[in-house]
Amino acid sequence: MSDPLRCRACGTAILESVVGDLCPRCAAGPITVVEDATRTHRDSHPPRPLELPIVAGYRVLGLLGKGGMGVVFHAEQEKANRRHVAIKMILASRGFDAELDGRFEREVNAVSAIEHPNIVRVYEVGESNGQRFFSMEYCPGGTLYDRLKTGIMLPREAAATVAALARAMEAVHAKGIVHRDLKPLNVLYDARGEPKITDFGLAKSMEADPDGTATGAIVGTLGYMSPEQASGLGKKATAETDVYALGAILYSCLTGRVPLAGSTVPDTLQQIQNVDPVPVRRLVPNAPRDLETICEKCLQKEPKRRYPSAGALADDLQRYLEGRPIAARPVSRAEKFWKAAKRRPAAAALAATLVLTGLGASVAAAMLALANARERDLRAAADTNAHQAESAAERARQFSEFLLLGLGETDPFAKYFPLHIRAESESAKAGPGVVASPEFLGRMRDHANANLAGEPYERAKVLLVIANALRSAGRFDASAETLDESRRAFEAADATTPEDRSRWRFCQGCLLHDLGELERADRVLAAVVNDPTSPLATVERADAHFRLGWLCADRSVMPGHLRSDSRQELMRRVRESTGAAIELYRKCDGPTVKAKIAICELIVLLNRQDNIQSGKVEILRSLGTVPRGDRLLRGYLLYADSEDLRKRGEYEQSIAQLEELVKLADETFGPQSHSRALAFAGQTAIEFRAARDSPDPAKRELYAKLAEEHALQGLALGRKISPRHPRMAEGLMKLATVYHEQKRFAESRAMMDEARAIARLHPVDLKGVEGQIDQLLAAMPKE
Repeated sequence: MSDPLRCRACGTAILESVVGDLCPRCAAGPITVVEDATRTHRDSHPPRPLELPIVAGYRVLGLLGKGGMGVVFHAEQEKANRRHVAIKMILASRGFDAELDGRFEREVNAVSAIEHPNIVRVYEVGESNGQRFFSMEYCPGGTLYDRLKTGIMLPREAAATVAALARAMEAVHAKGIVHRDLKPLNVLYDARGEPKITDFGLAKSMEADPDGTATGAIVGTLGYMSPEQASGLGKKATAETDVYALGAILYSCLTGRVPLAGSTVPDTLQQIQNVDPVPVRRLVPNAPRDLETICEKCLQKEPKRRYPSAGALADDLQRYLEGRPIAARPVSRAEKFWKAAKRRPAAAALAATLVLTGLGASVAAAMLALANARERDLRAAADTNAHQAESAAERARQFSEFLLLGLGETDPFAKYFPLHIRAESESAKAGPGVVASPEFLGRMRDHANANLAGEPYERAKVLLVIANALRSAGRFDASAETLDESRRAFEAADATTPEDRSRWRFCQGCLLHDLGELERADRVLAAVVNDPTSPLATVERADAHFRLGWLCADRSVMPGHLRSDSRQELMRRVRESTGAAIELYRKCDGPTVKAKIAICELIVLLNRQDNIQSGKVEILRSLGTVPRGDRLLRGYLLYADSEDLRKRGEYEQSIAQLEELVKLADETFGPQSHSRALAFAGQTAIEFRAARDSPDPAKRELYAKLAEEHALQGLALGRKISPRHPRMAEGLMKLATVYHEQKRFAESRAMMDEARAIARLHPVDLKGVEGQIDQLLAAMPKE
């Protein structure tokens, strides 16, 4: 017997009888149709590389995806301002297939008939070399399935996403069309982060049955198909069928799993028809009760007990988002019993018989109960002792998960690494200061220490995330203290793994970088990325390489390395580290990967300081667009624009870009953050340069005043956040030089004294500062 296939997502063994590579437990995989529960298909030969087709009027750029019906390519439309599109066509290797051709026809007809901002638009239908195709809207933001790989959604994000999809399906149903295959893989994100429904290959008309689906055929995707589809009645699908799928999507967004999944396909089909899903709040205790109720109503077995339309579902989700009472009501215990009785009448009849018999023998039952009471008490006492330790450990684990979830809703770096990208909707609702407040983080730390004292491993994990959040908030001393507590807890825990130790070291390197301990940070991060036995996941190793490249780029612009051999070495390491990060990111899935690659490319581009604008254009072309929620990437692009404008002497426009960058840092990290201080420093540096080089005397005077004002504000913030940071010495020296030119010698000396004290703490990275100070002092008149 051949070895079983295994699911790439969860590792479950998949038997030969399962269609394609669809996992019966997590429903991951690209297969979208199970035509018959007993039909099997397994390729006997490995697939050959797919050649890019030639399509008249288009320049095909690459493969986007391949499914059971066809293949989708990324292309550029030559006659429409070279807009990026997706081209879908039936796989040439399949030859002519009447069923696939019919599905292709239905998809074209369905999508072409609907105009809605959350439905992927069709631009053109045609034929190329005997193959039919249609071009449609290109959505570079990945799929909802990709998004859920990064973790469950915040409740409001999940509700807003499904509400948008429900409004789109309301428009679809108004055209008399049912989708029948709604799932996260069929939800794409456009350049603005808006979700859009695609793949109408299984769509059917509610008025007739043109798809020719045979009676008993099972149509849909396991995990998201309705009970009527699971029972082989997919040809009778109605709007309520899609409402069920929307509820299943909402359930997945909130819990990270499909509502129902068995060990095999038949078991899963049976569960979909007869078993109620585990309530949302049992899996995620702090999930909103209203959203649990909405899921419960969507996932009713009987179509008529669900929302009567997708619009009604969208209305209820909108009520939740606006803080108003929802229309749905939780299912009562009596209703649950009645539904179970209808599904299992024999068991219900037996239960009724026992109840009637029990009424006649109530006295005997009471006596028996008294006789058994003492035995139960003794057993309960024994069970209490046996399970006390296990219950305490489980409570600690649940509390740990609760704290981590709470931090994940506030800390943009909750997964230990510096590139967690928040959705625009999350950022907008969070308002200024996305990072958790230090007071909140302090309370979380106190809770962790008090409630997880007996579980050092769970405590260590929570403290590590809190330490990273405190670093993001600019509270470096508190972060260092918490990071050290986390280290001690990991050392005391038996469950600590090499992966935990690598993550802790990476967080230590990030903190040292932000503190300005650049040499130490370099050693720690280099040790993480150079460890040949590193147990970190691919994306985590990529993030570590990224951070090391970022650090080397920062070190290369310090006064100790300018115009020196060490700067050339650091620049080599920038290219090496960011190149390694890019290669690793390309092996990863997820909606943020392209943005991370773009940031790596921008780091190299900014440090080369040549052809910034053309390089940025190429980066944007490869990226497709800038995700609205990716504030870190937006910040790098603003800085790149500013540097390009500065090189061309367009100081006013350059300063405007940096003002936008300061605003962005302020909104994202708060006015007291390290990131805000660094953005301020860049703005001040350009203003100083403009004050020196601007041809207009009035503007020179204006820029000089602004530069001094902003420099003093930035230095005050730096003294509060990180007074020993080497960039403080840079700012102090700039202001000291200006004061020297203005013959304000006493103020200049004060700035230089402070800069000299910092430079002595960083003899390698700031080795040129003391020489600058000596030159300025020699040029001053003697007192």
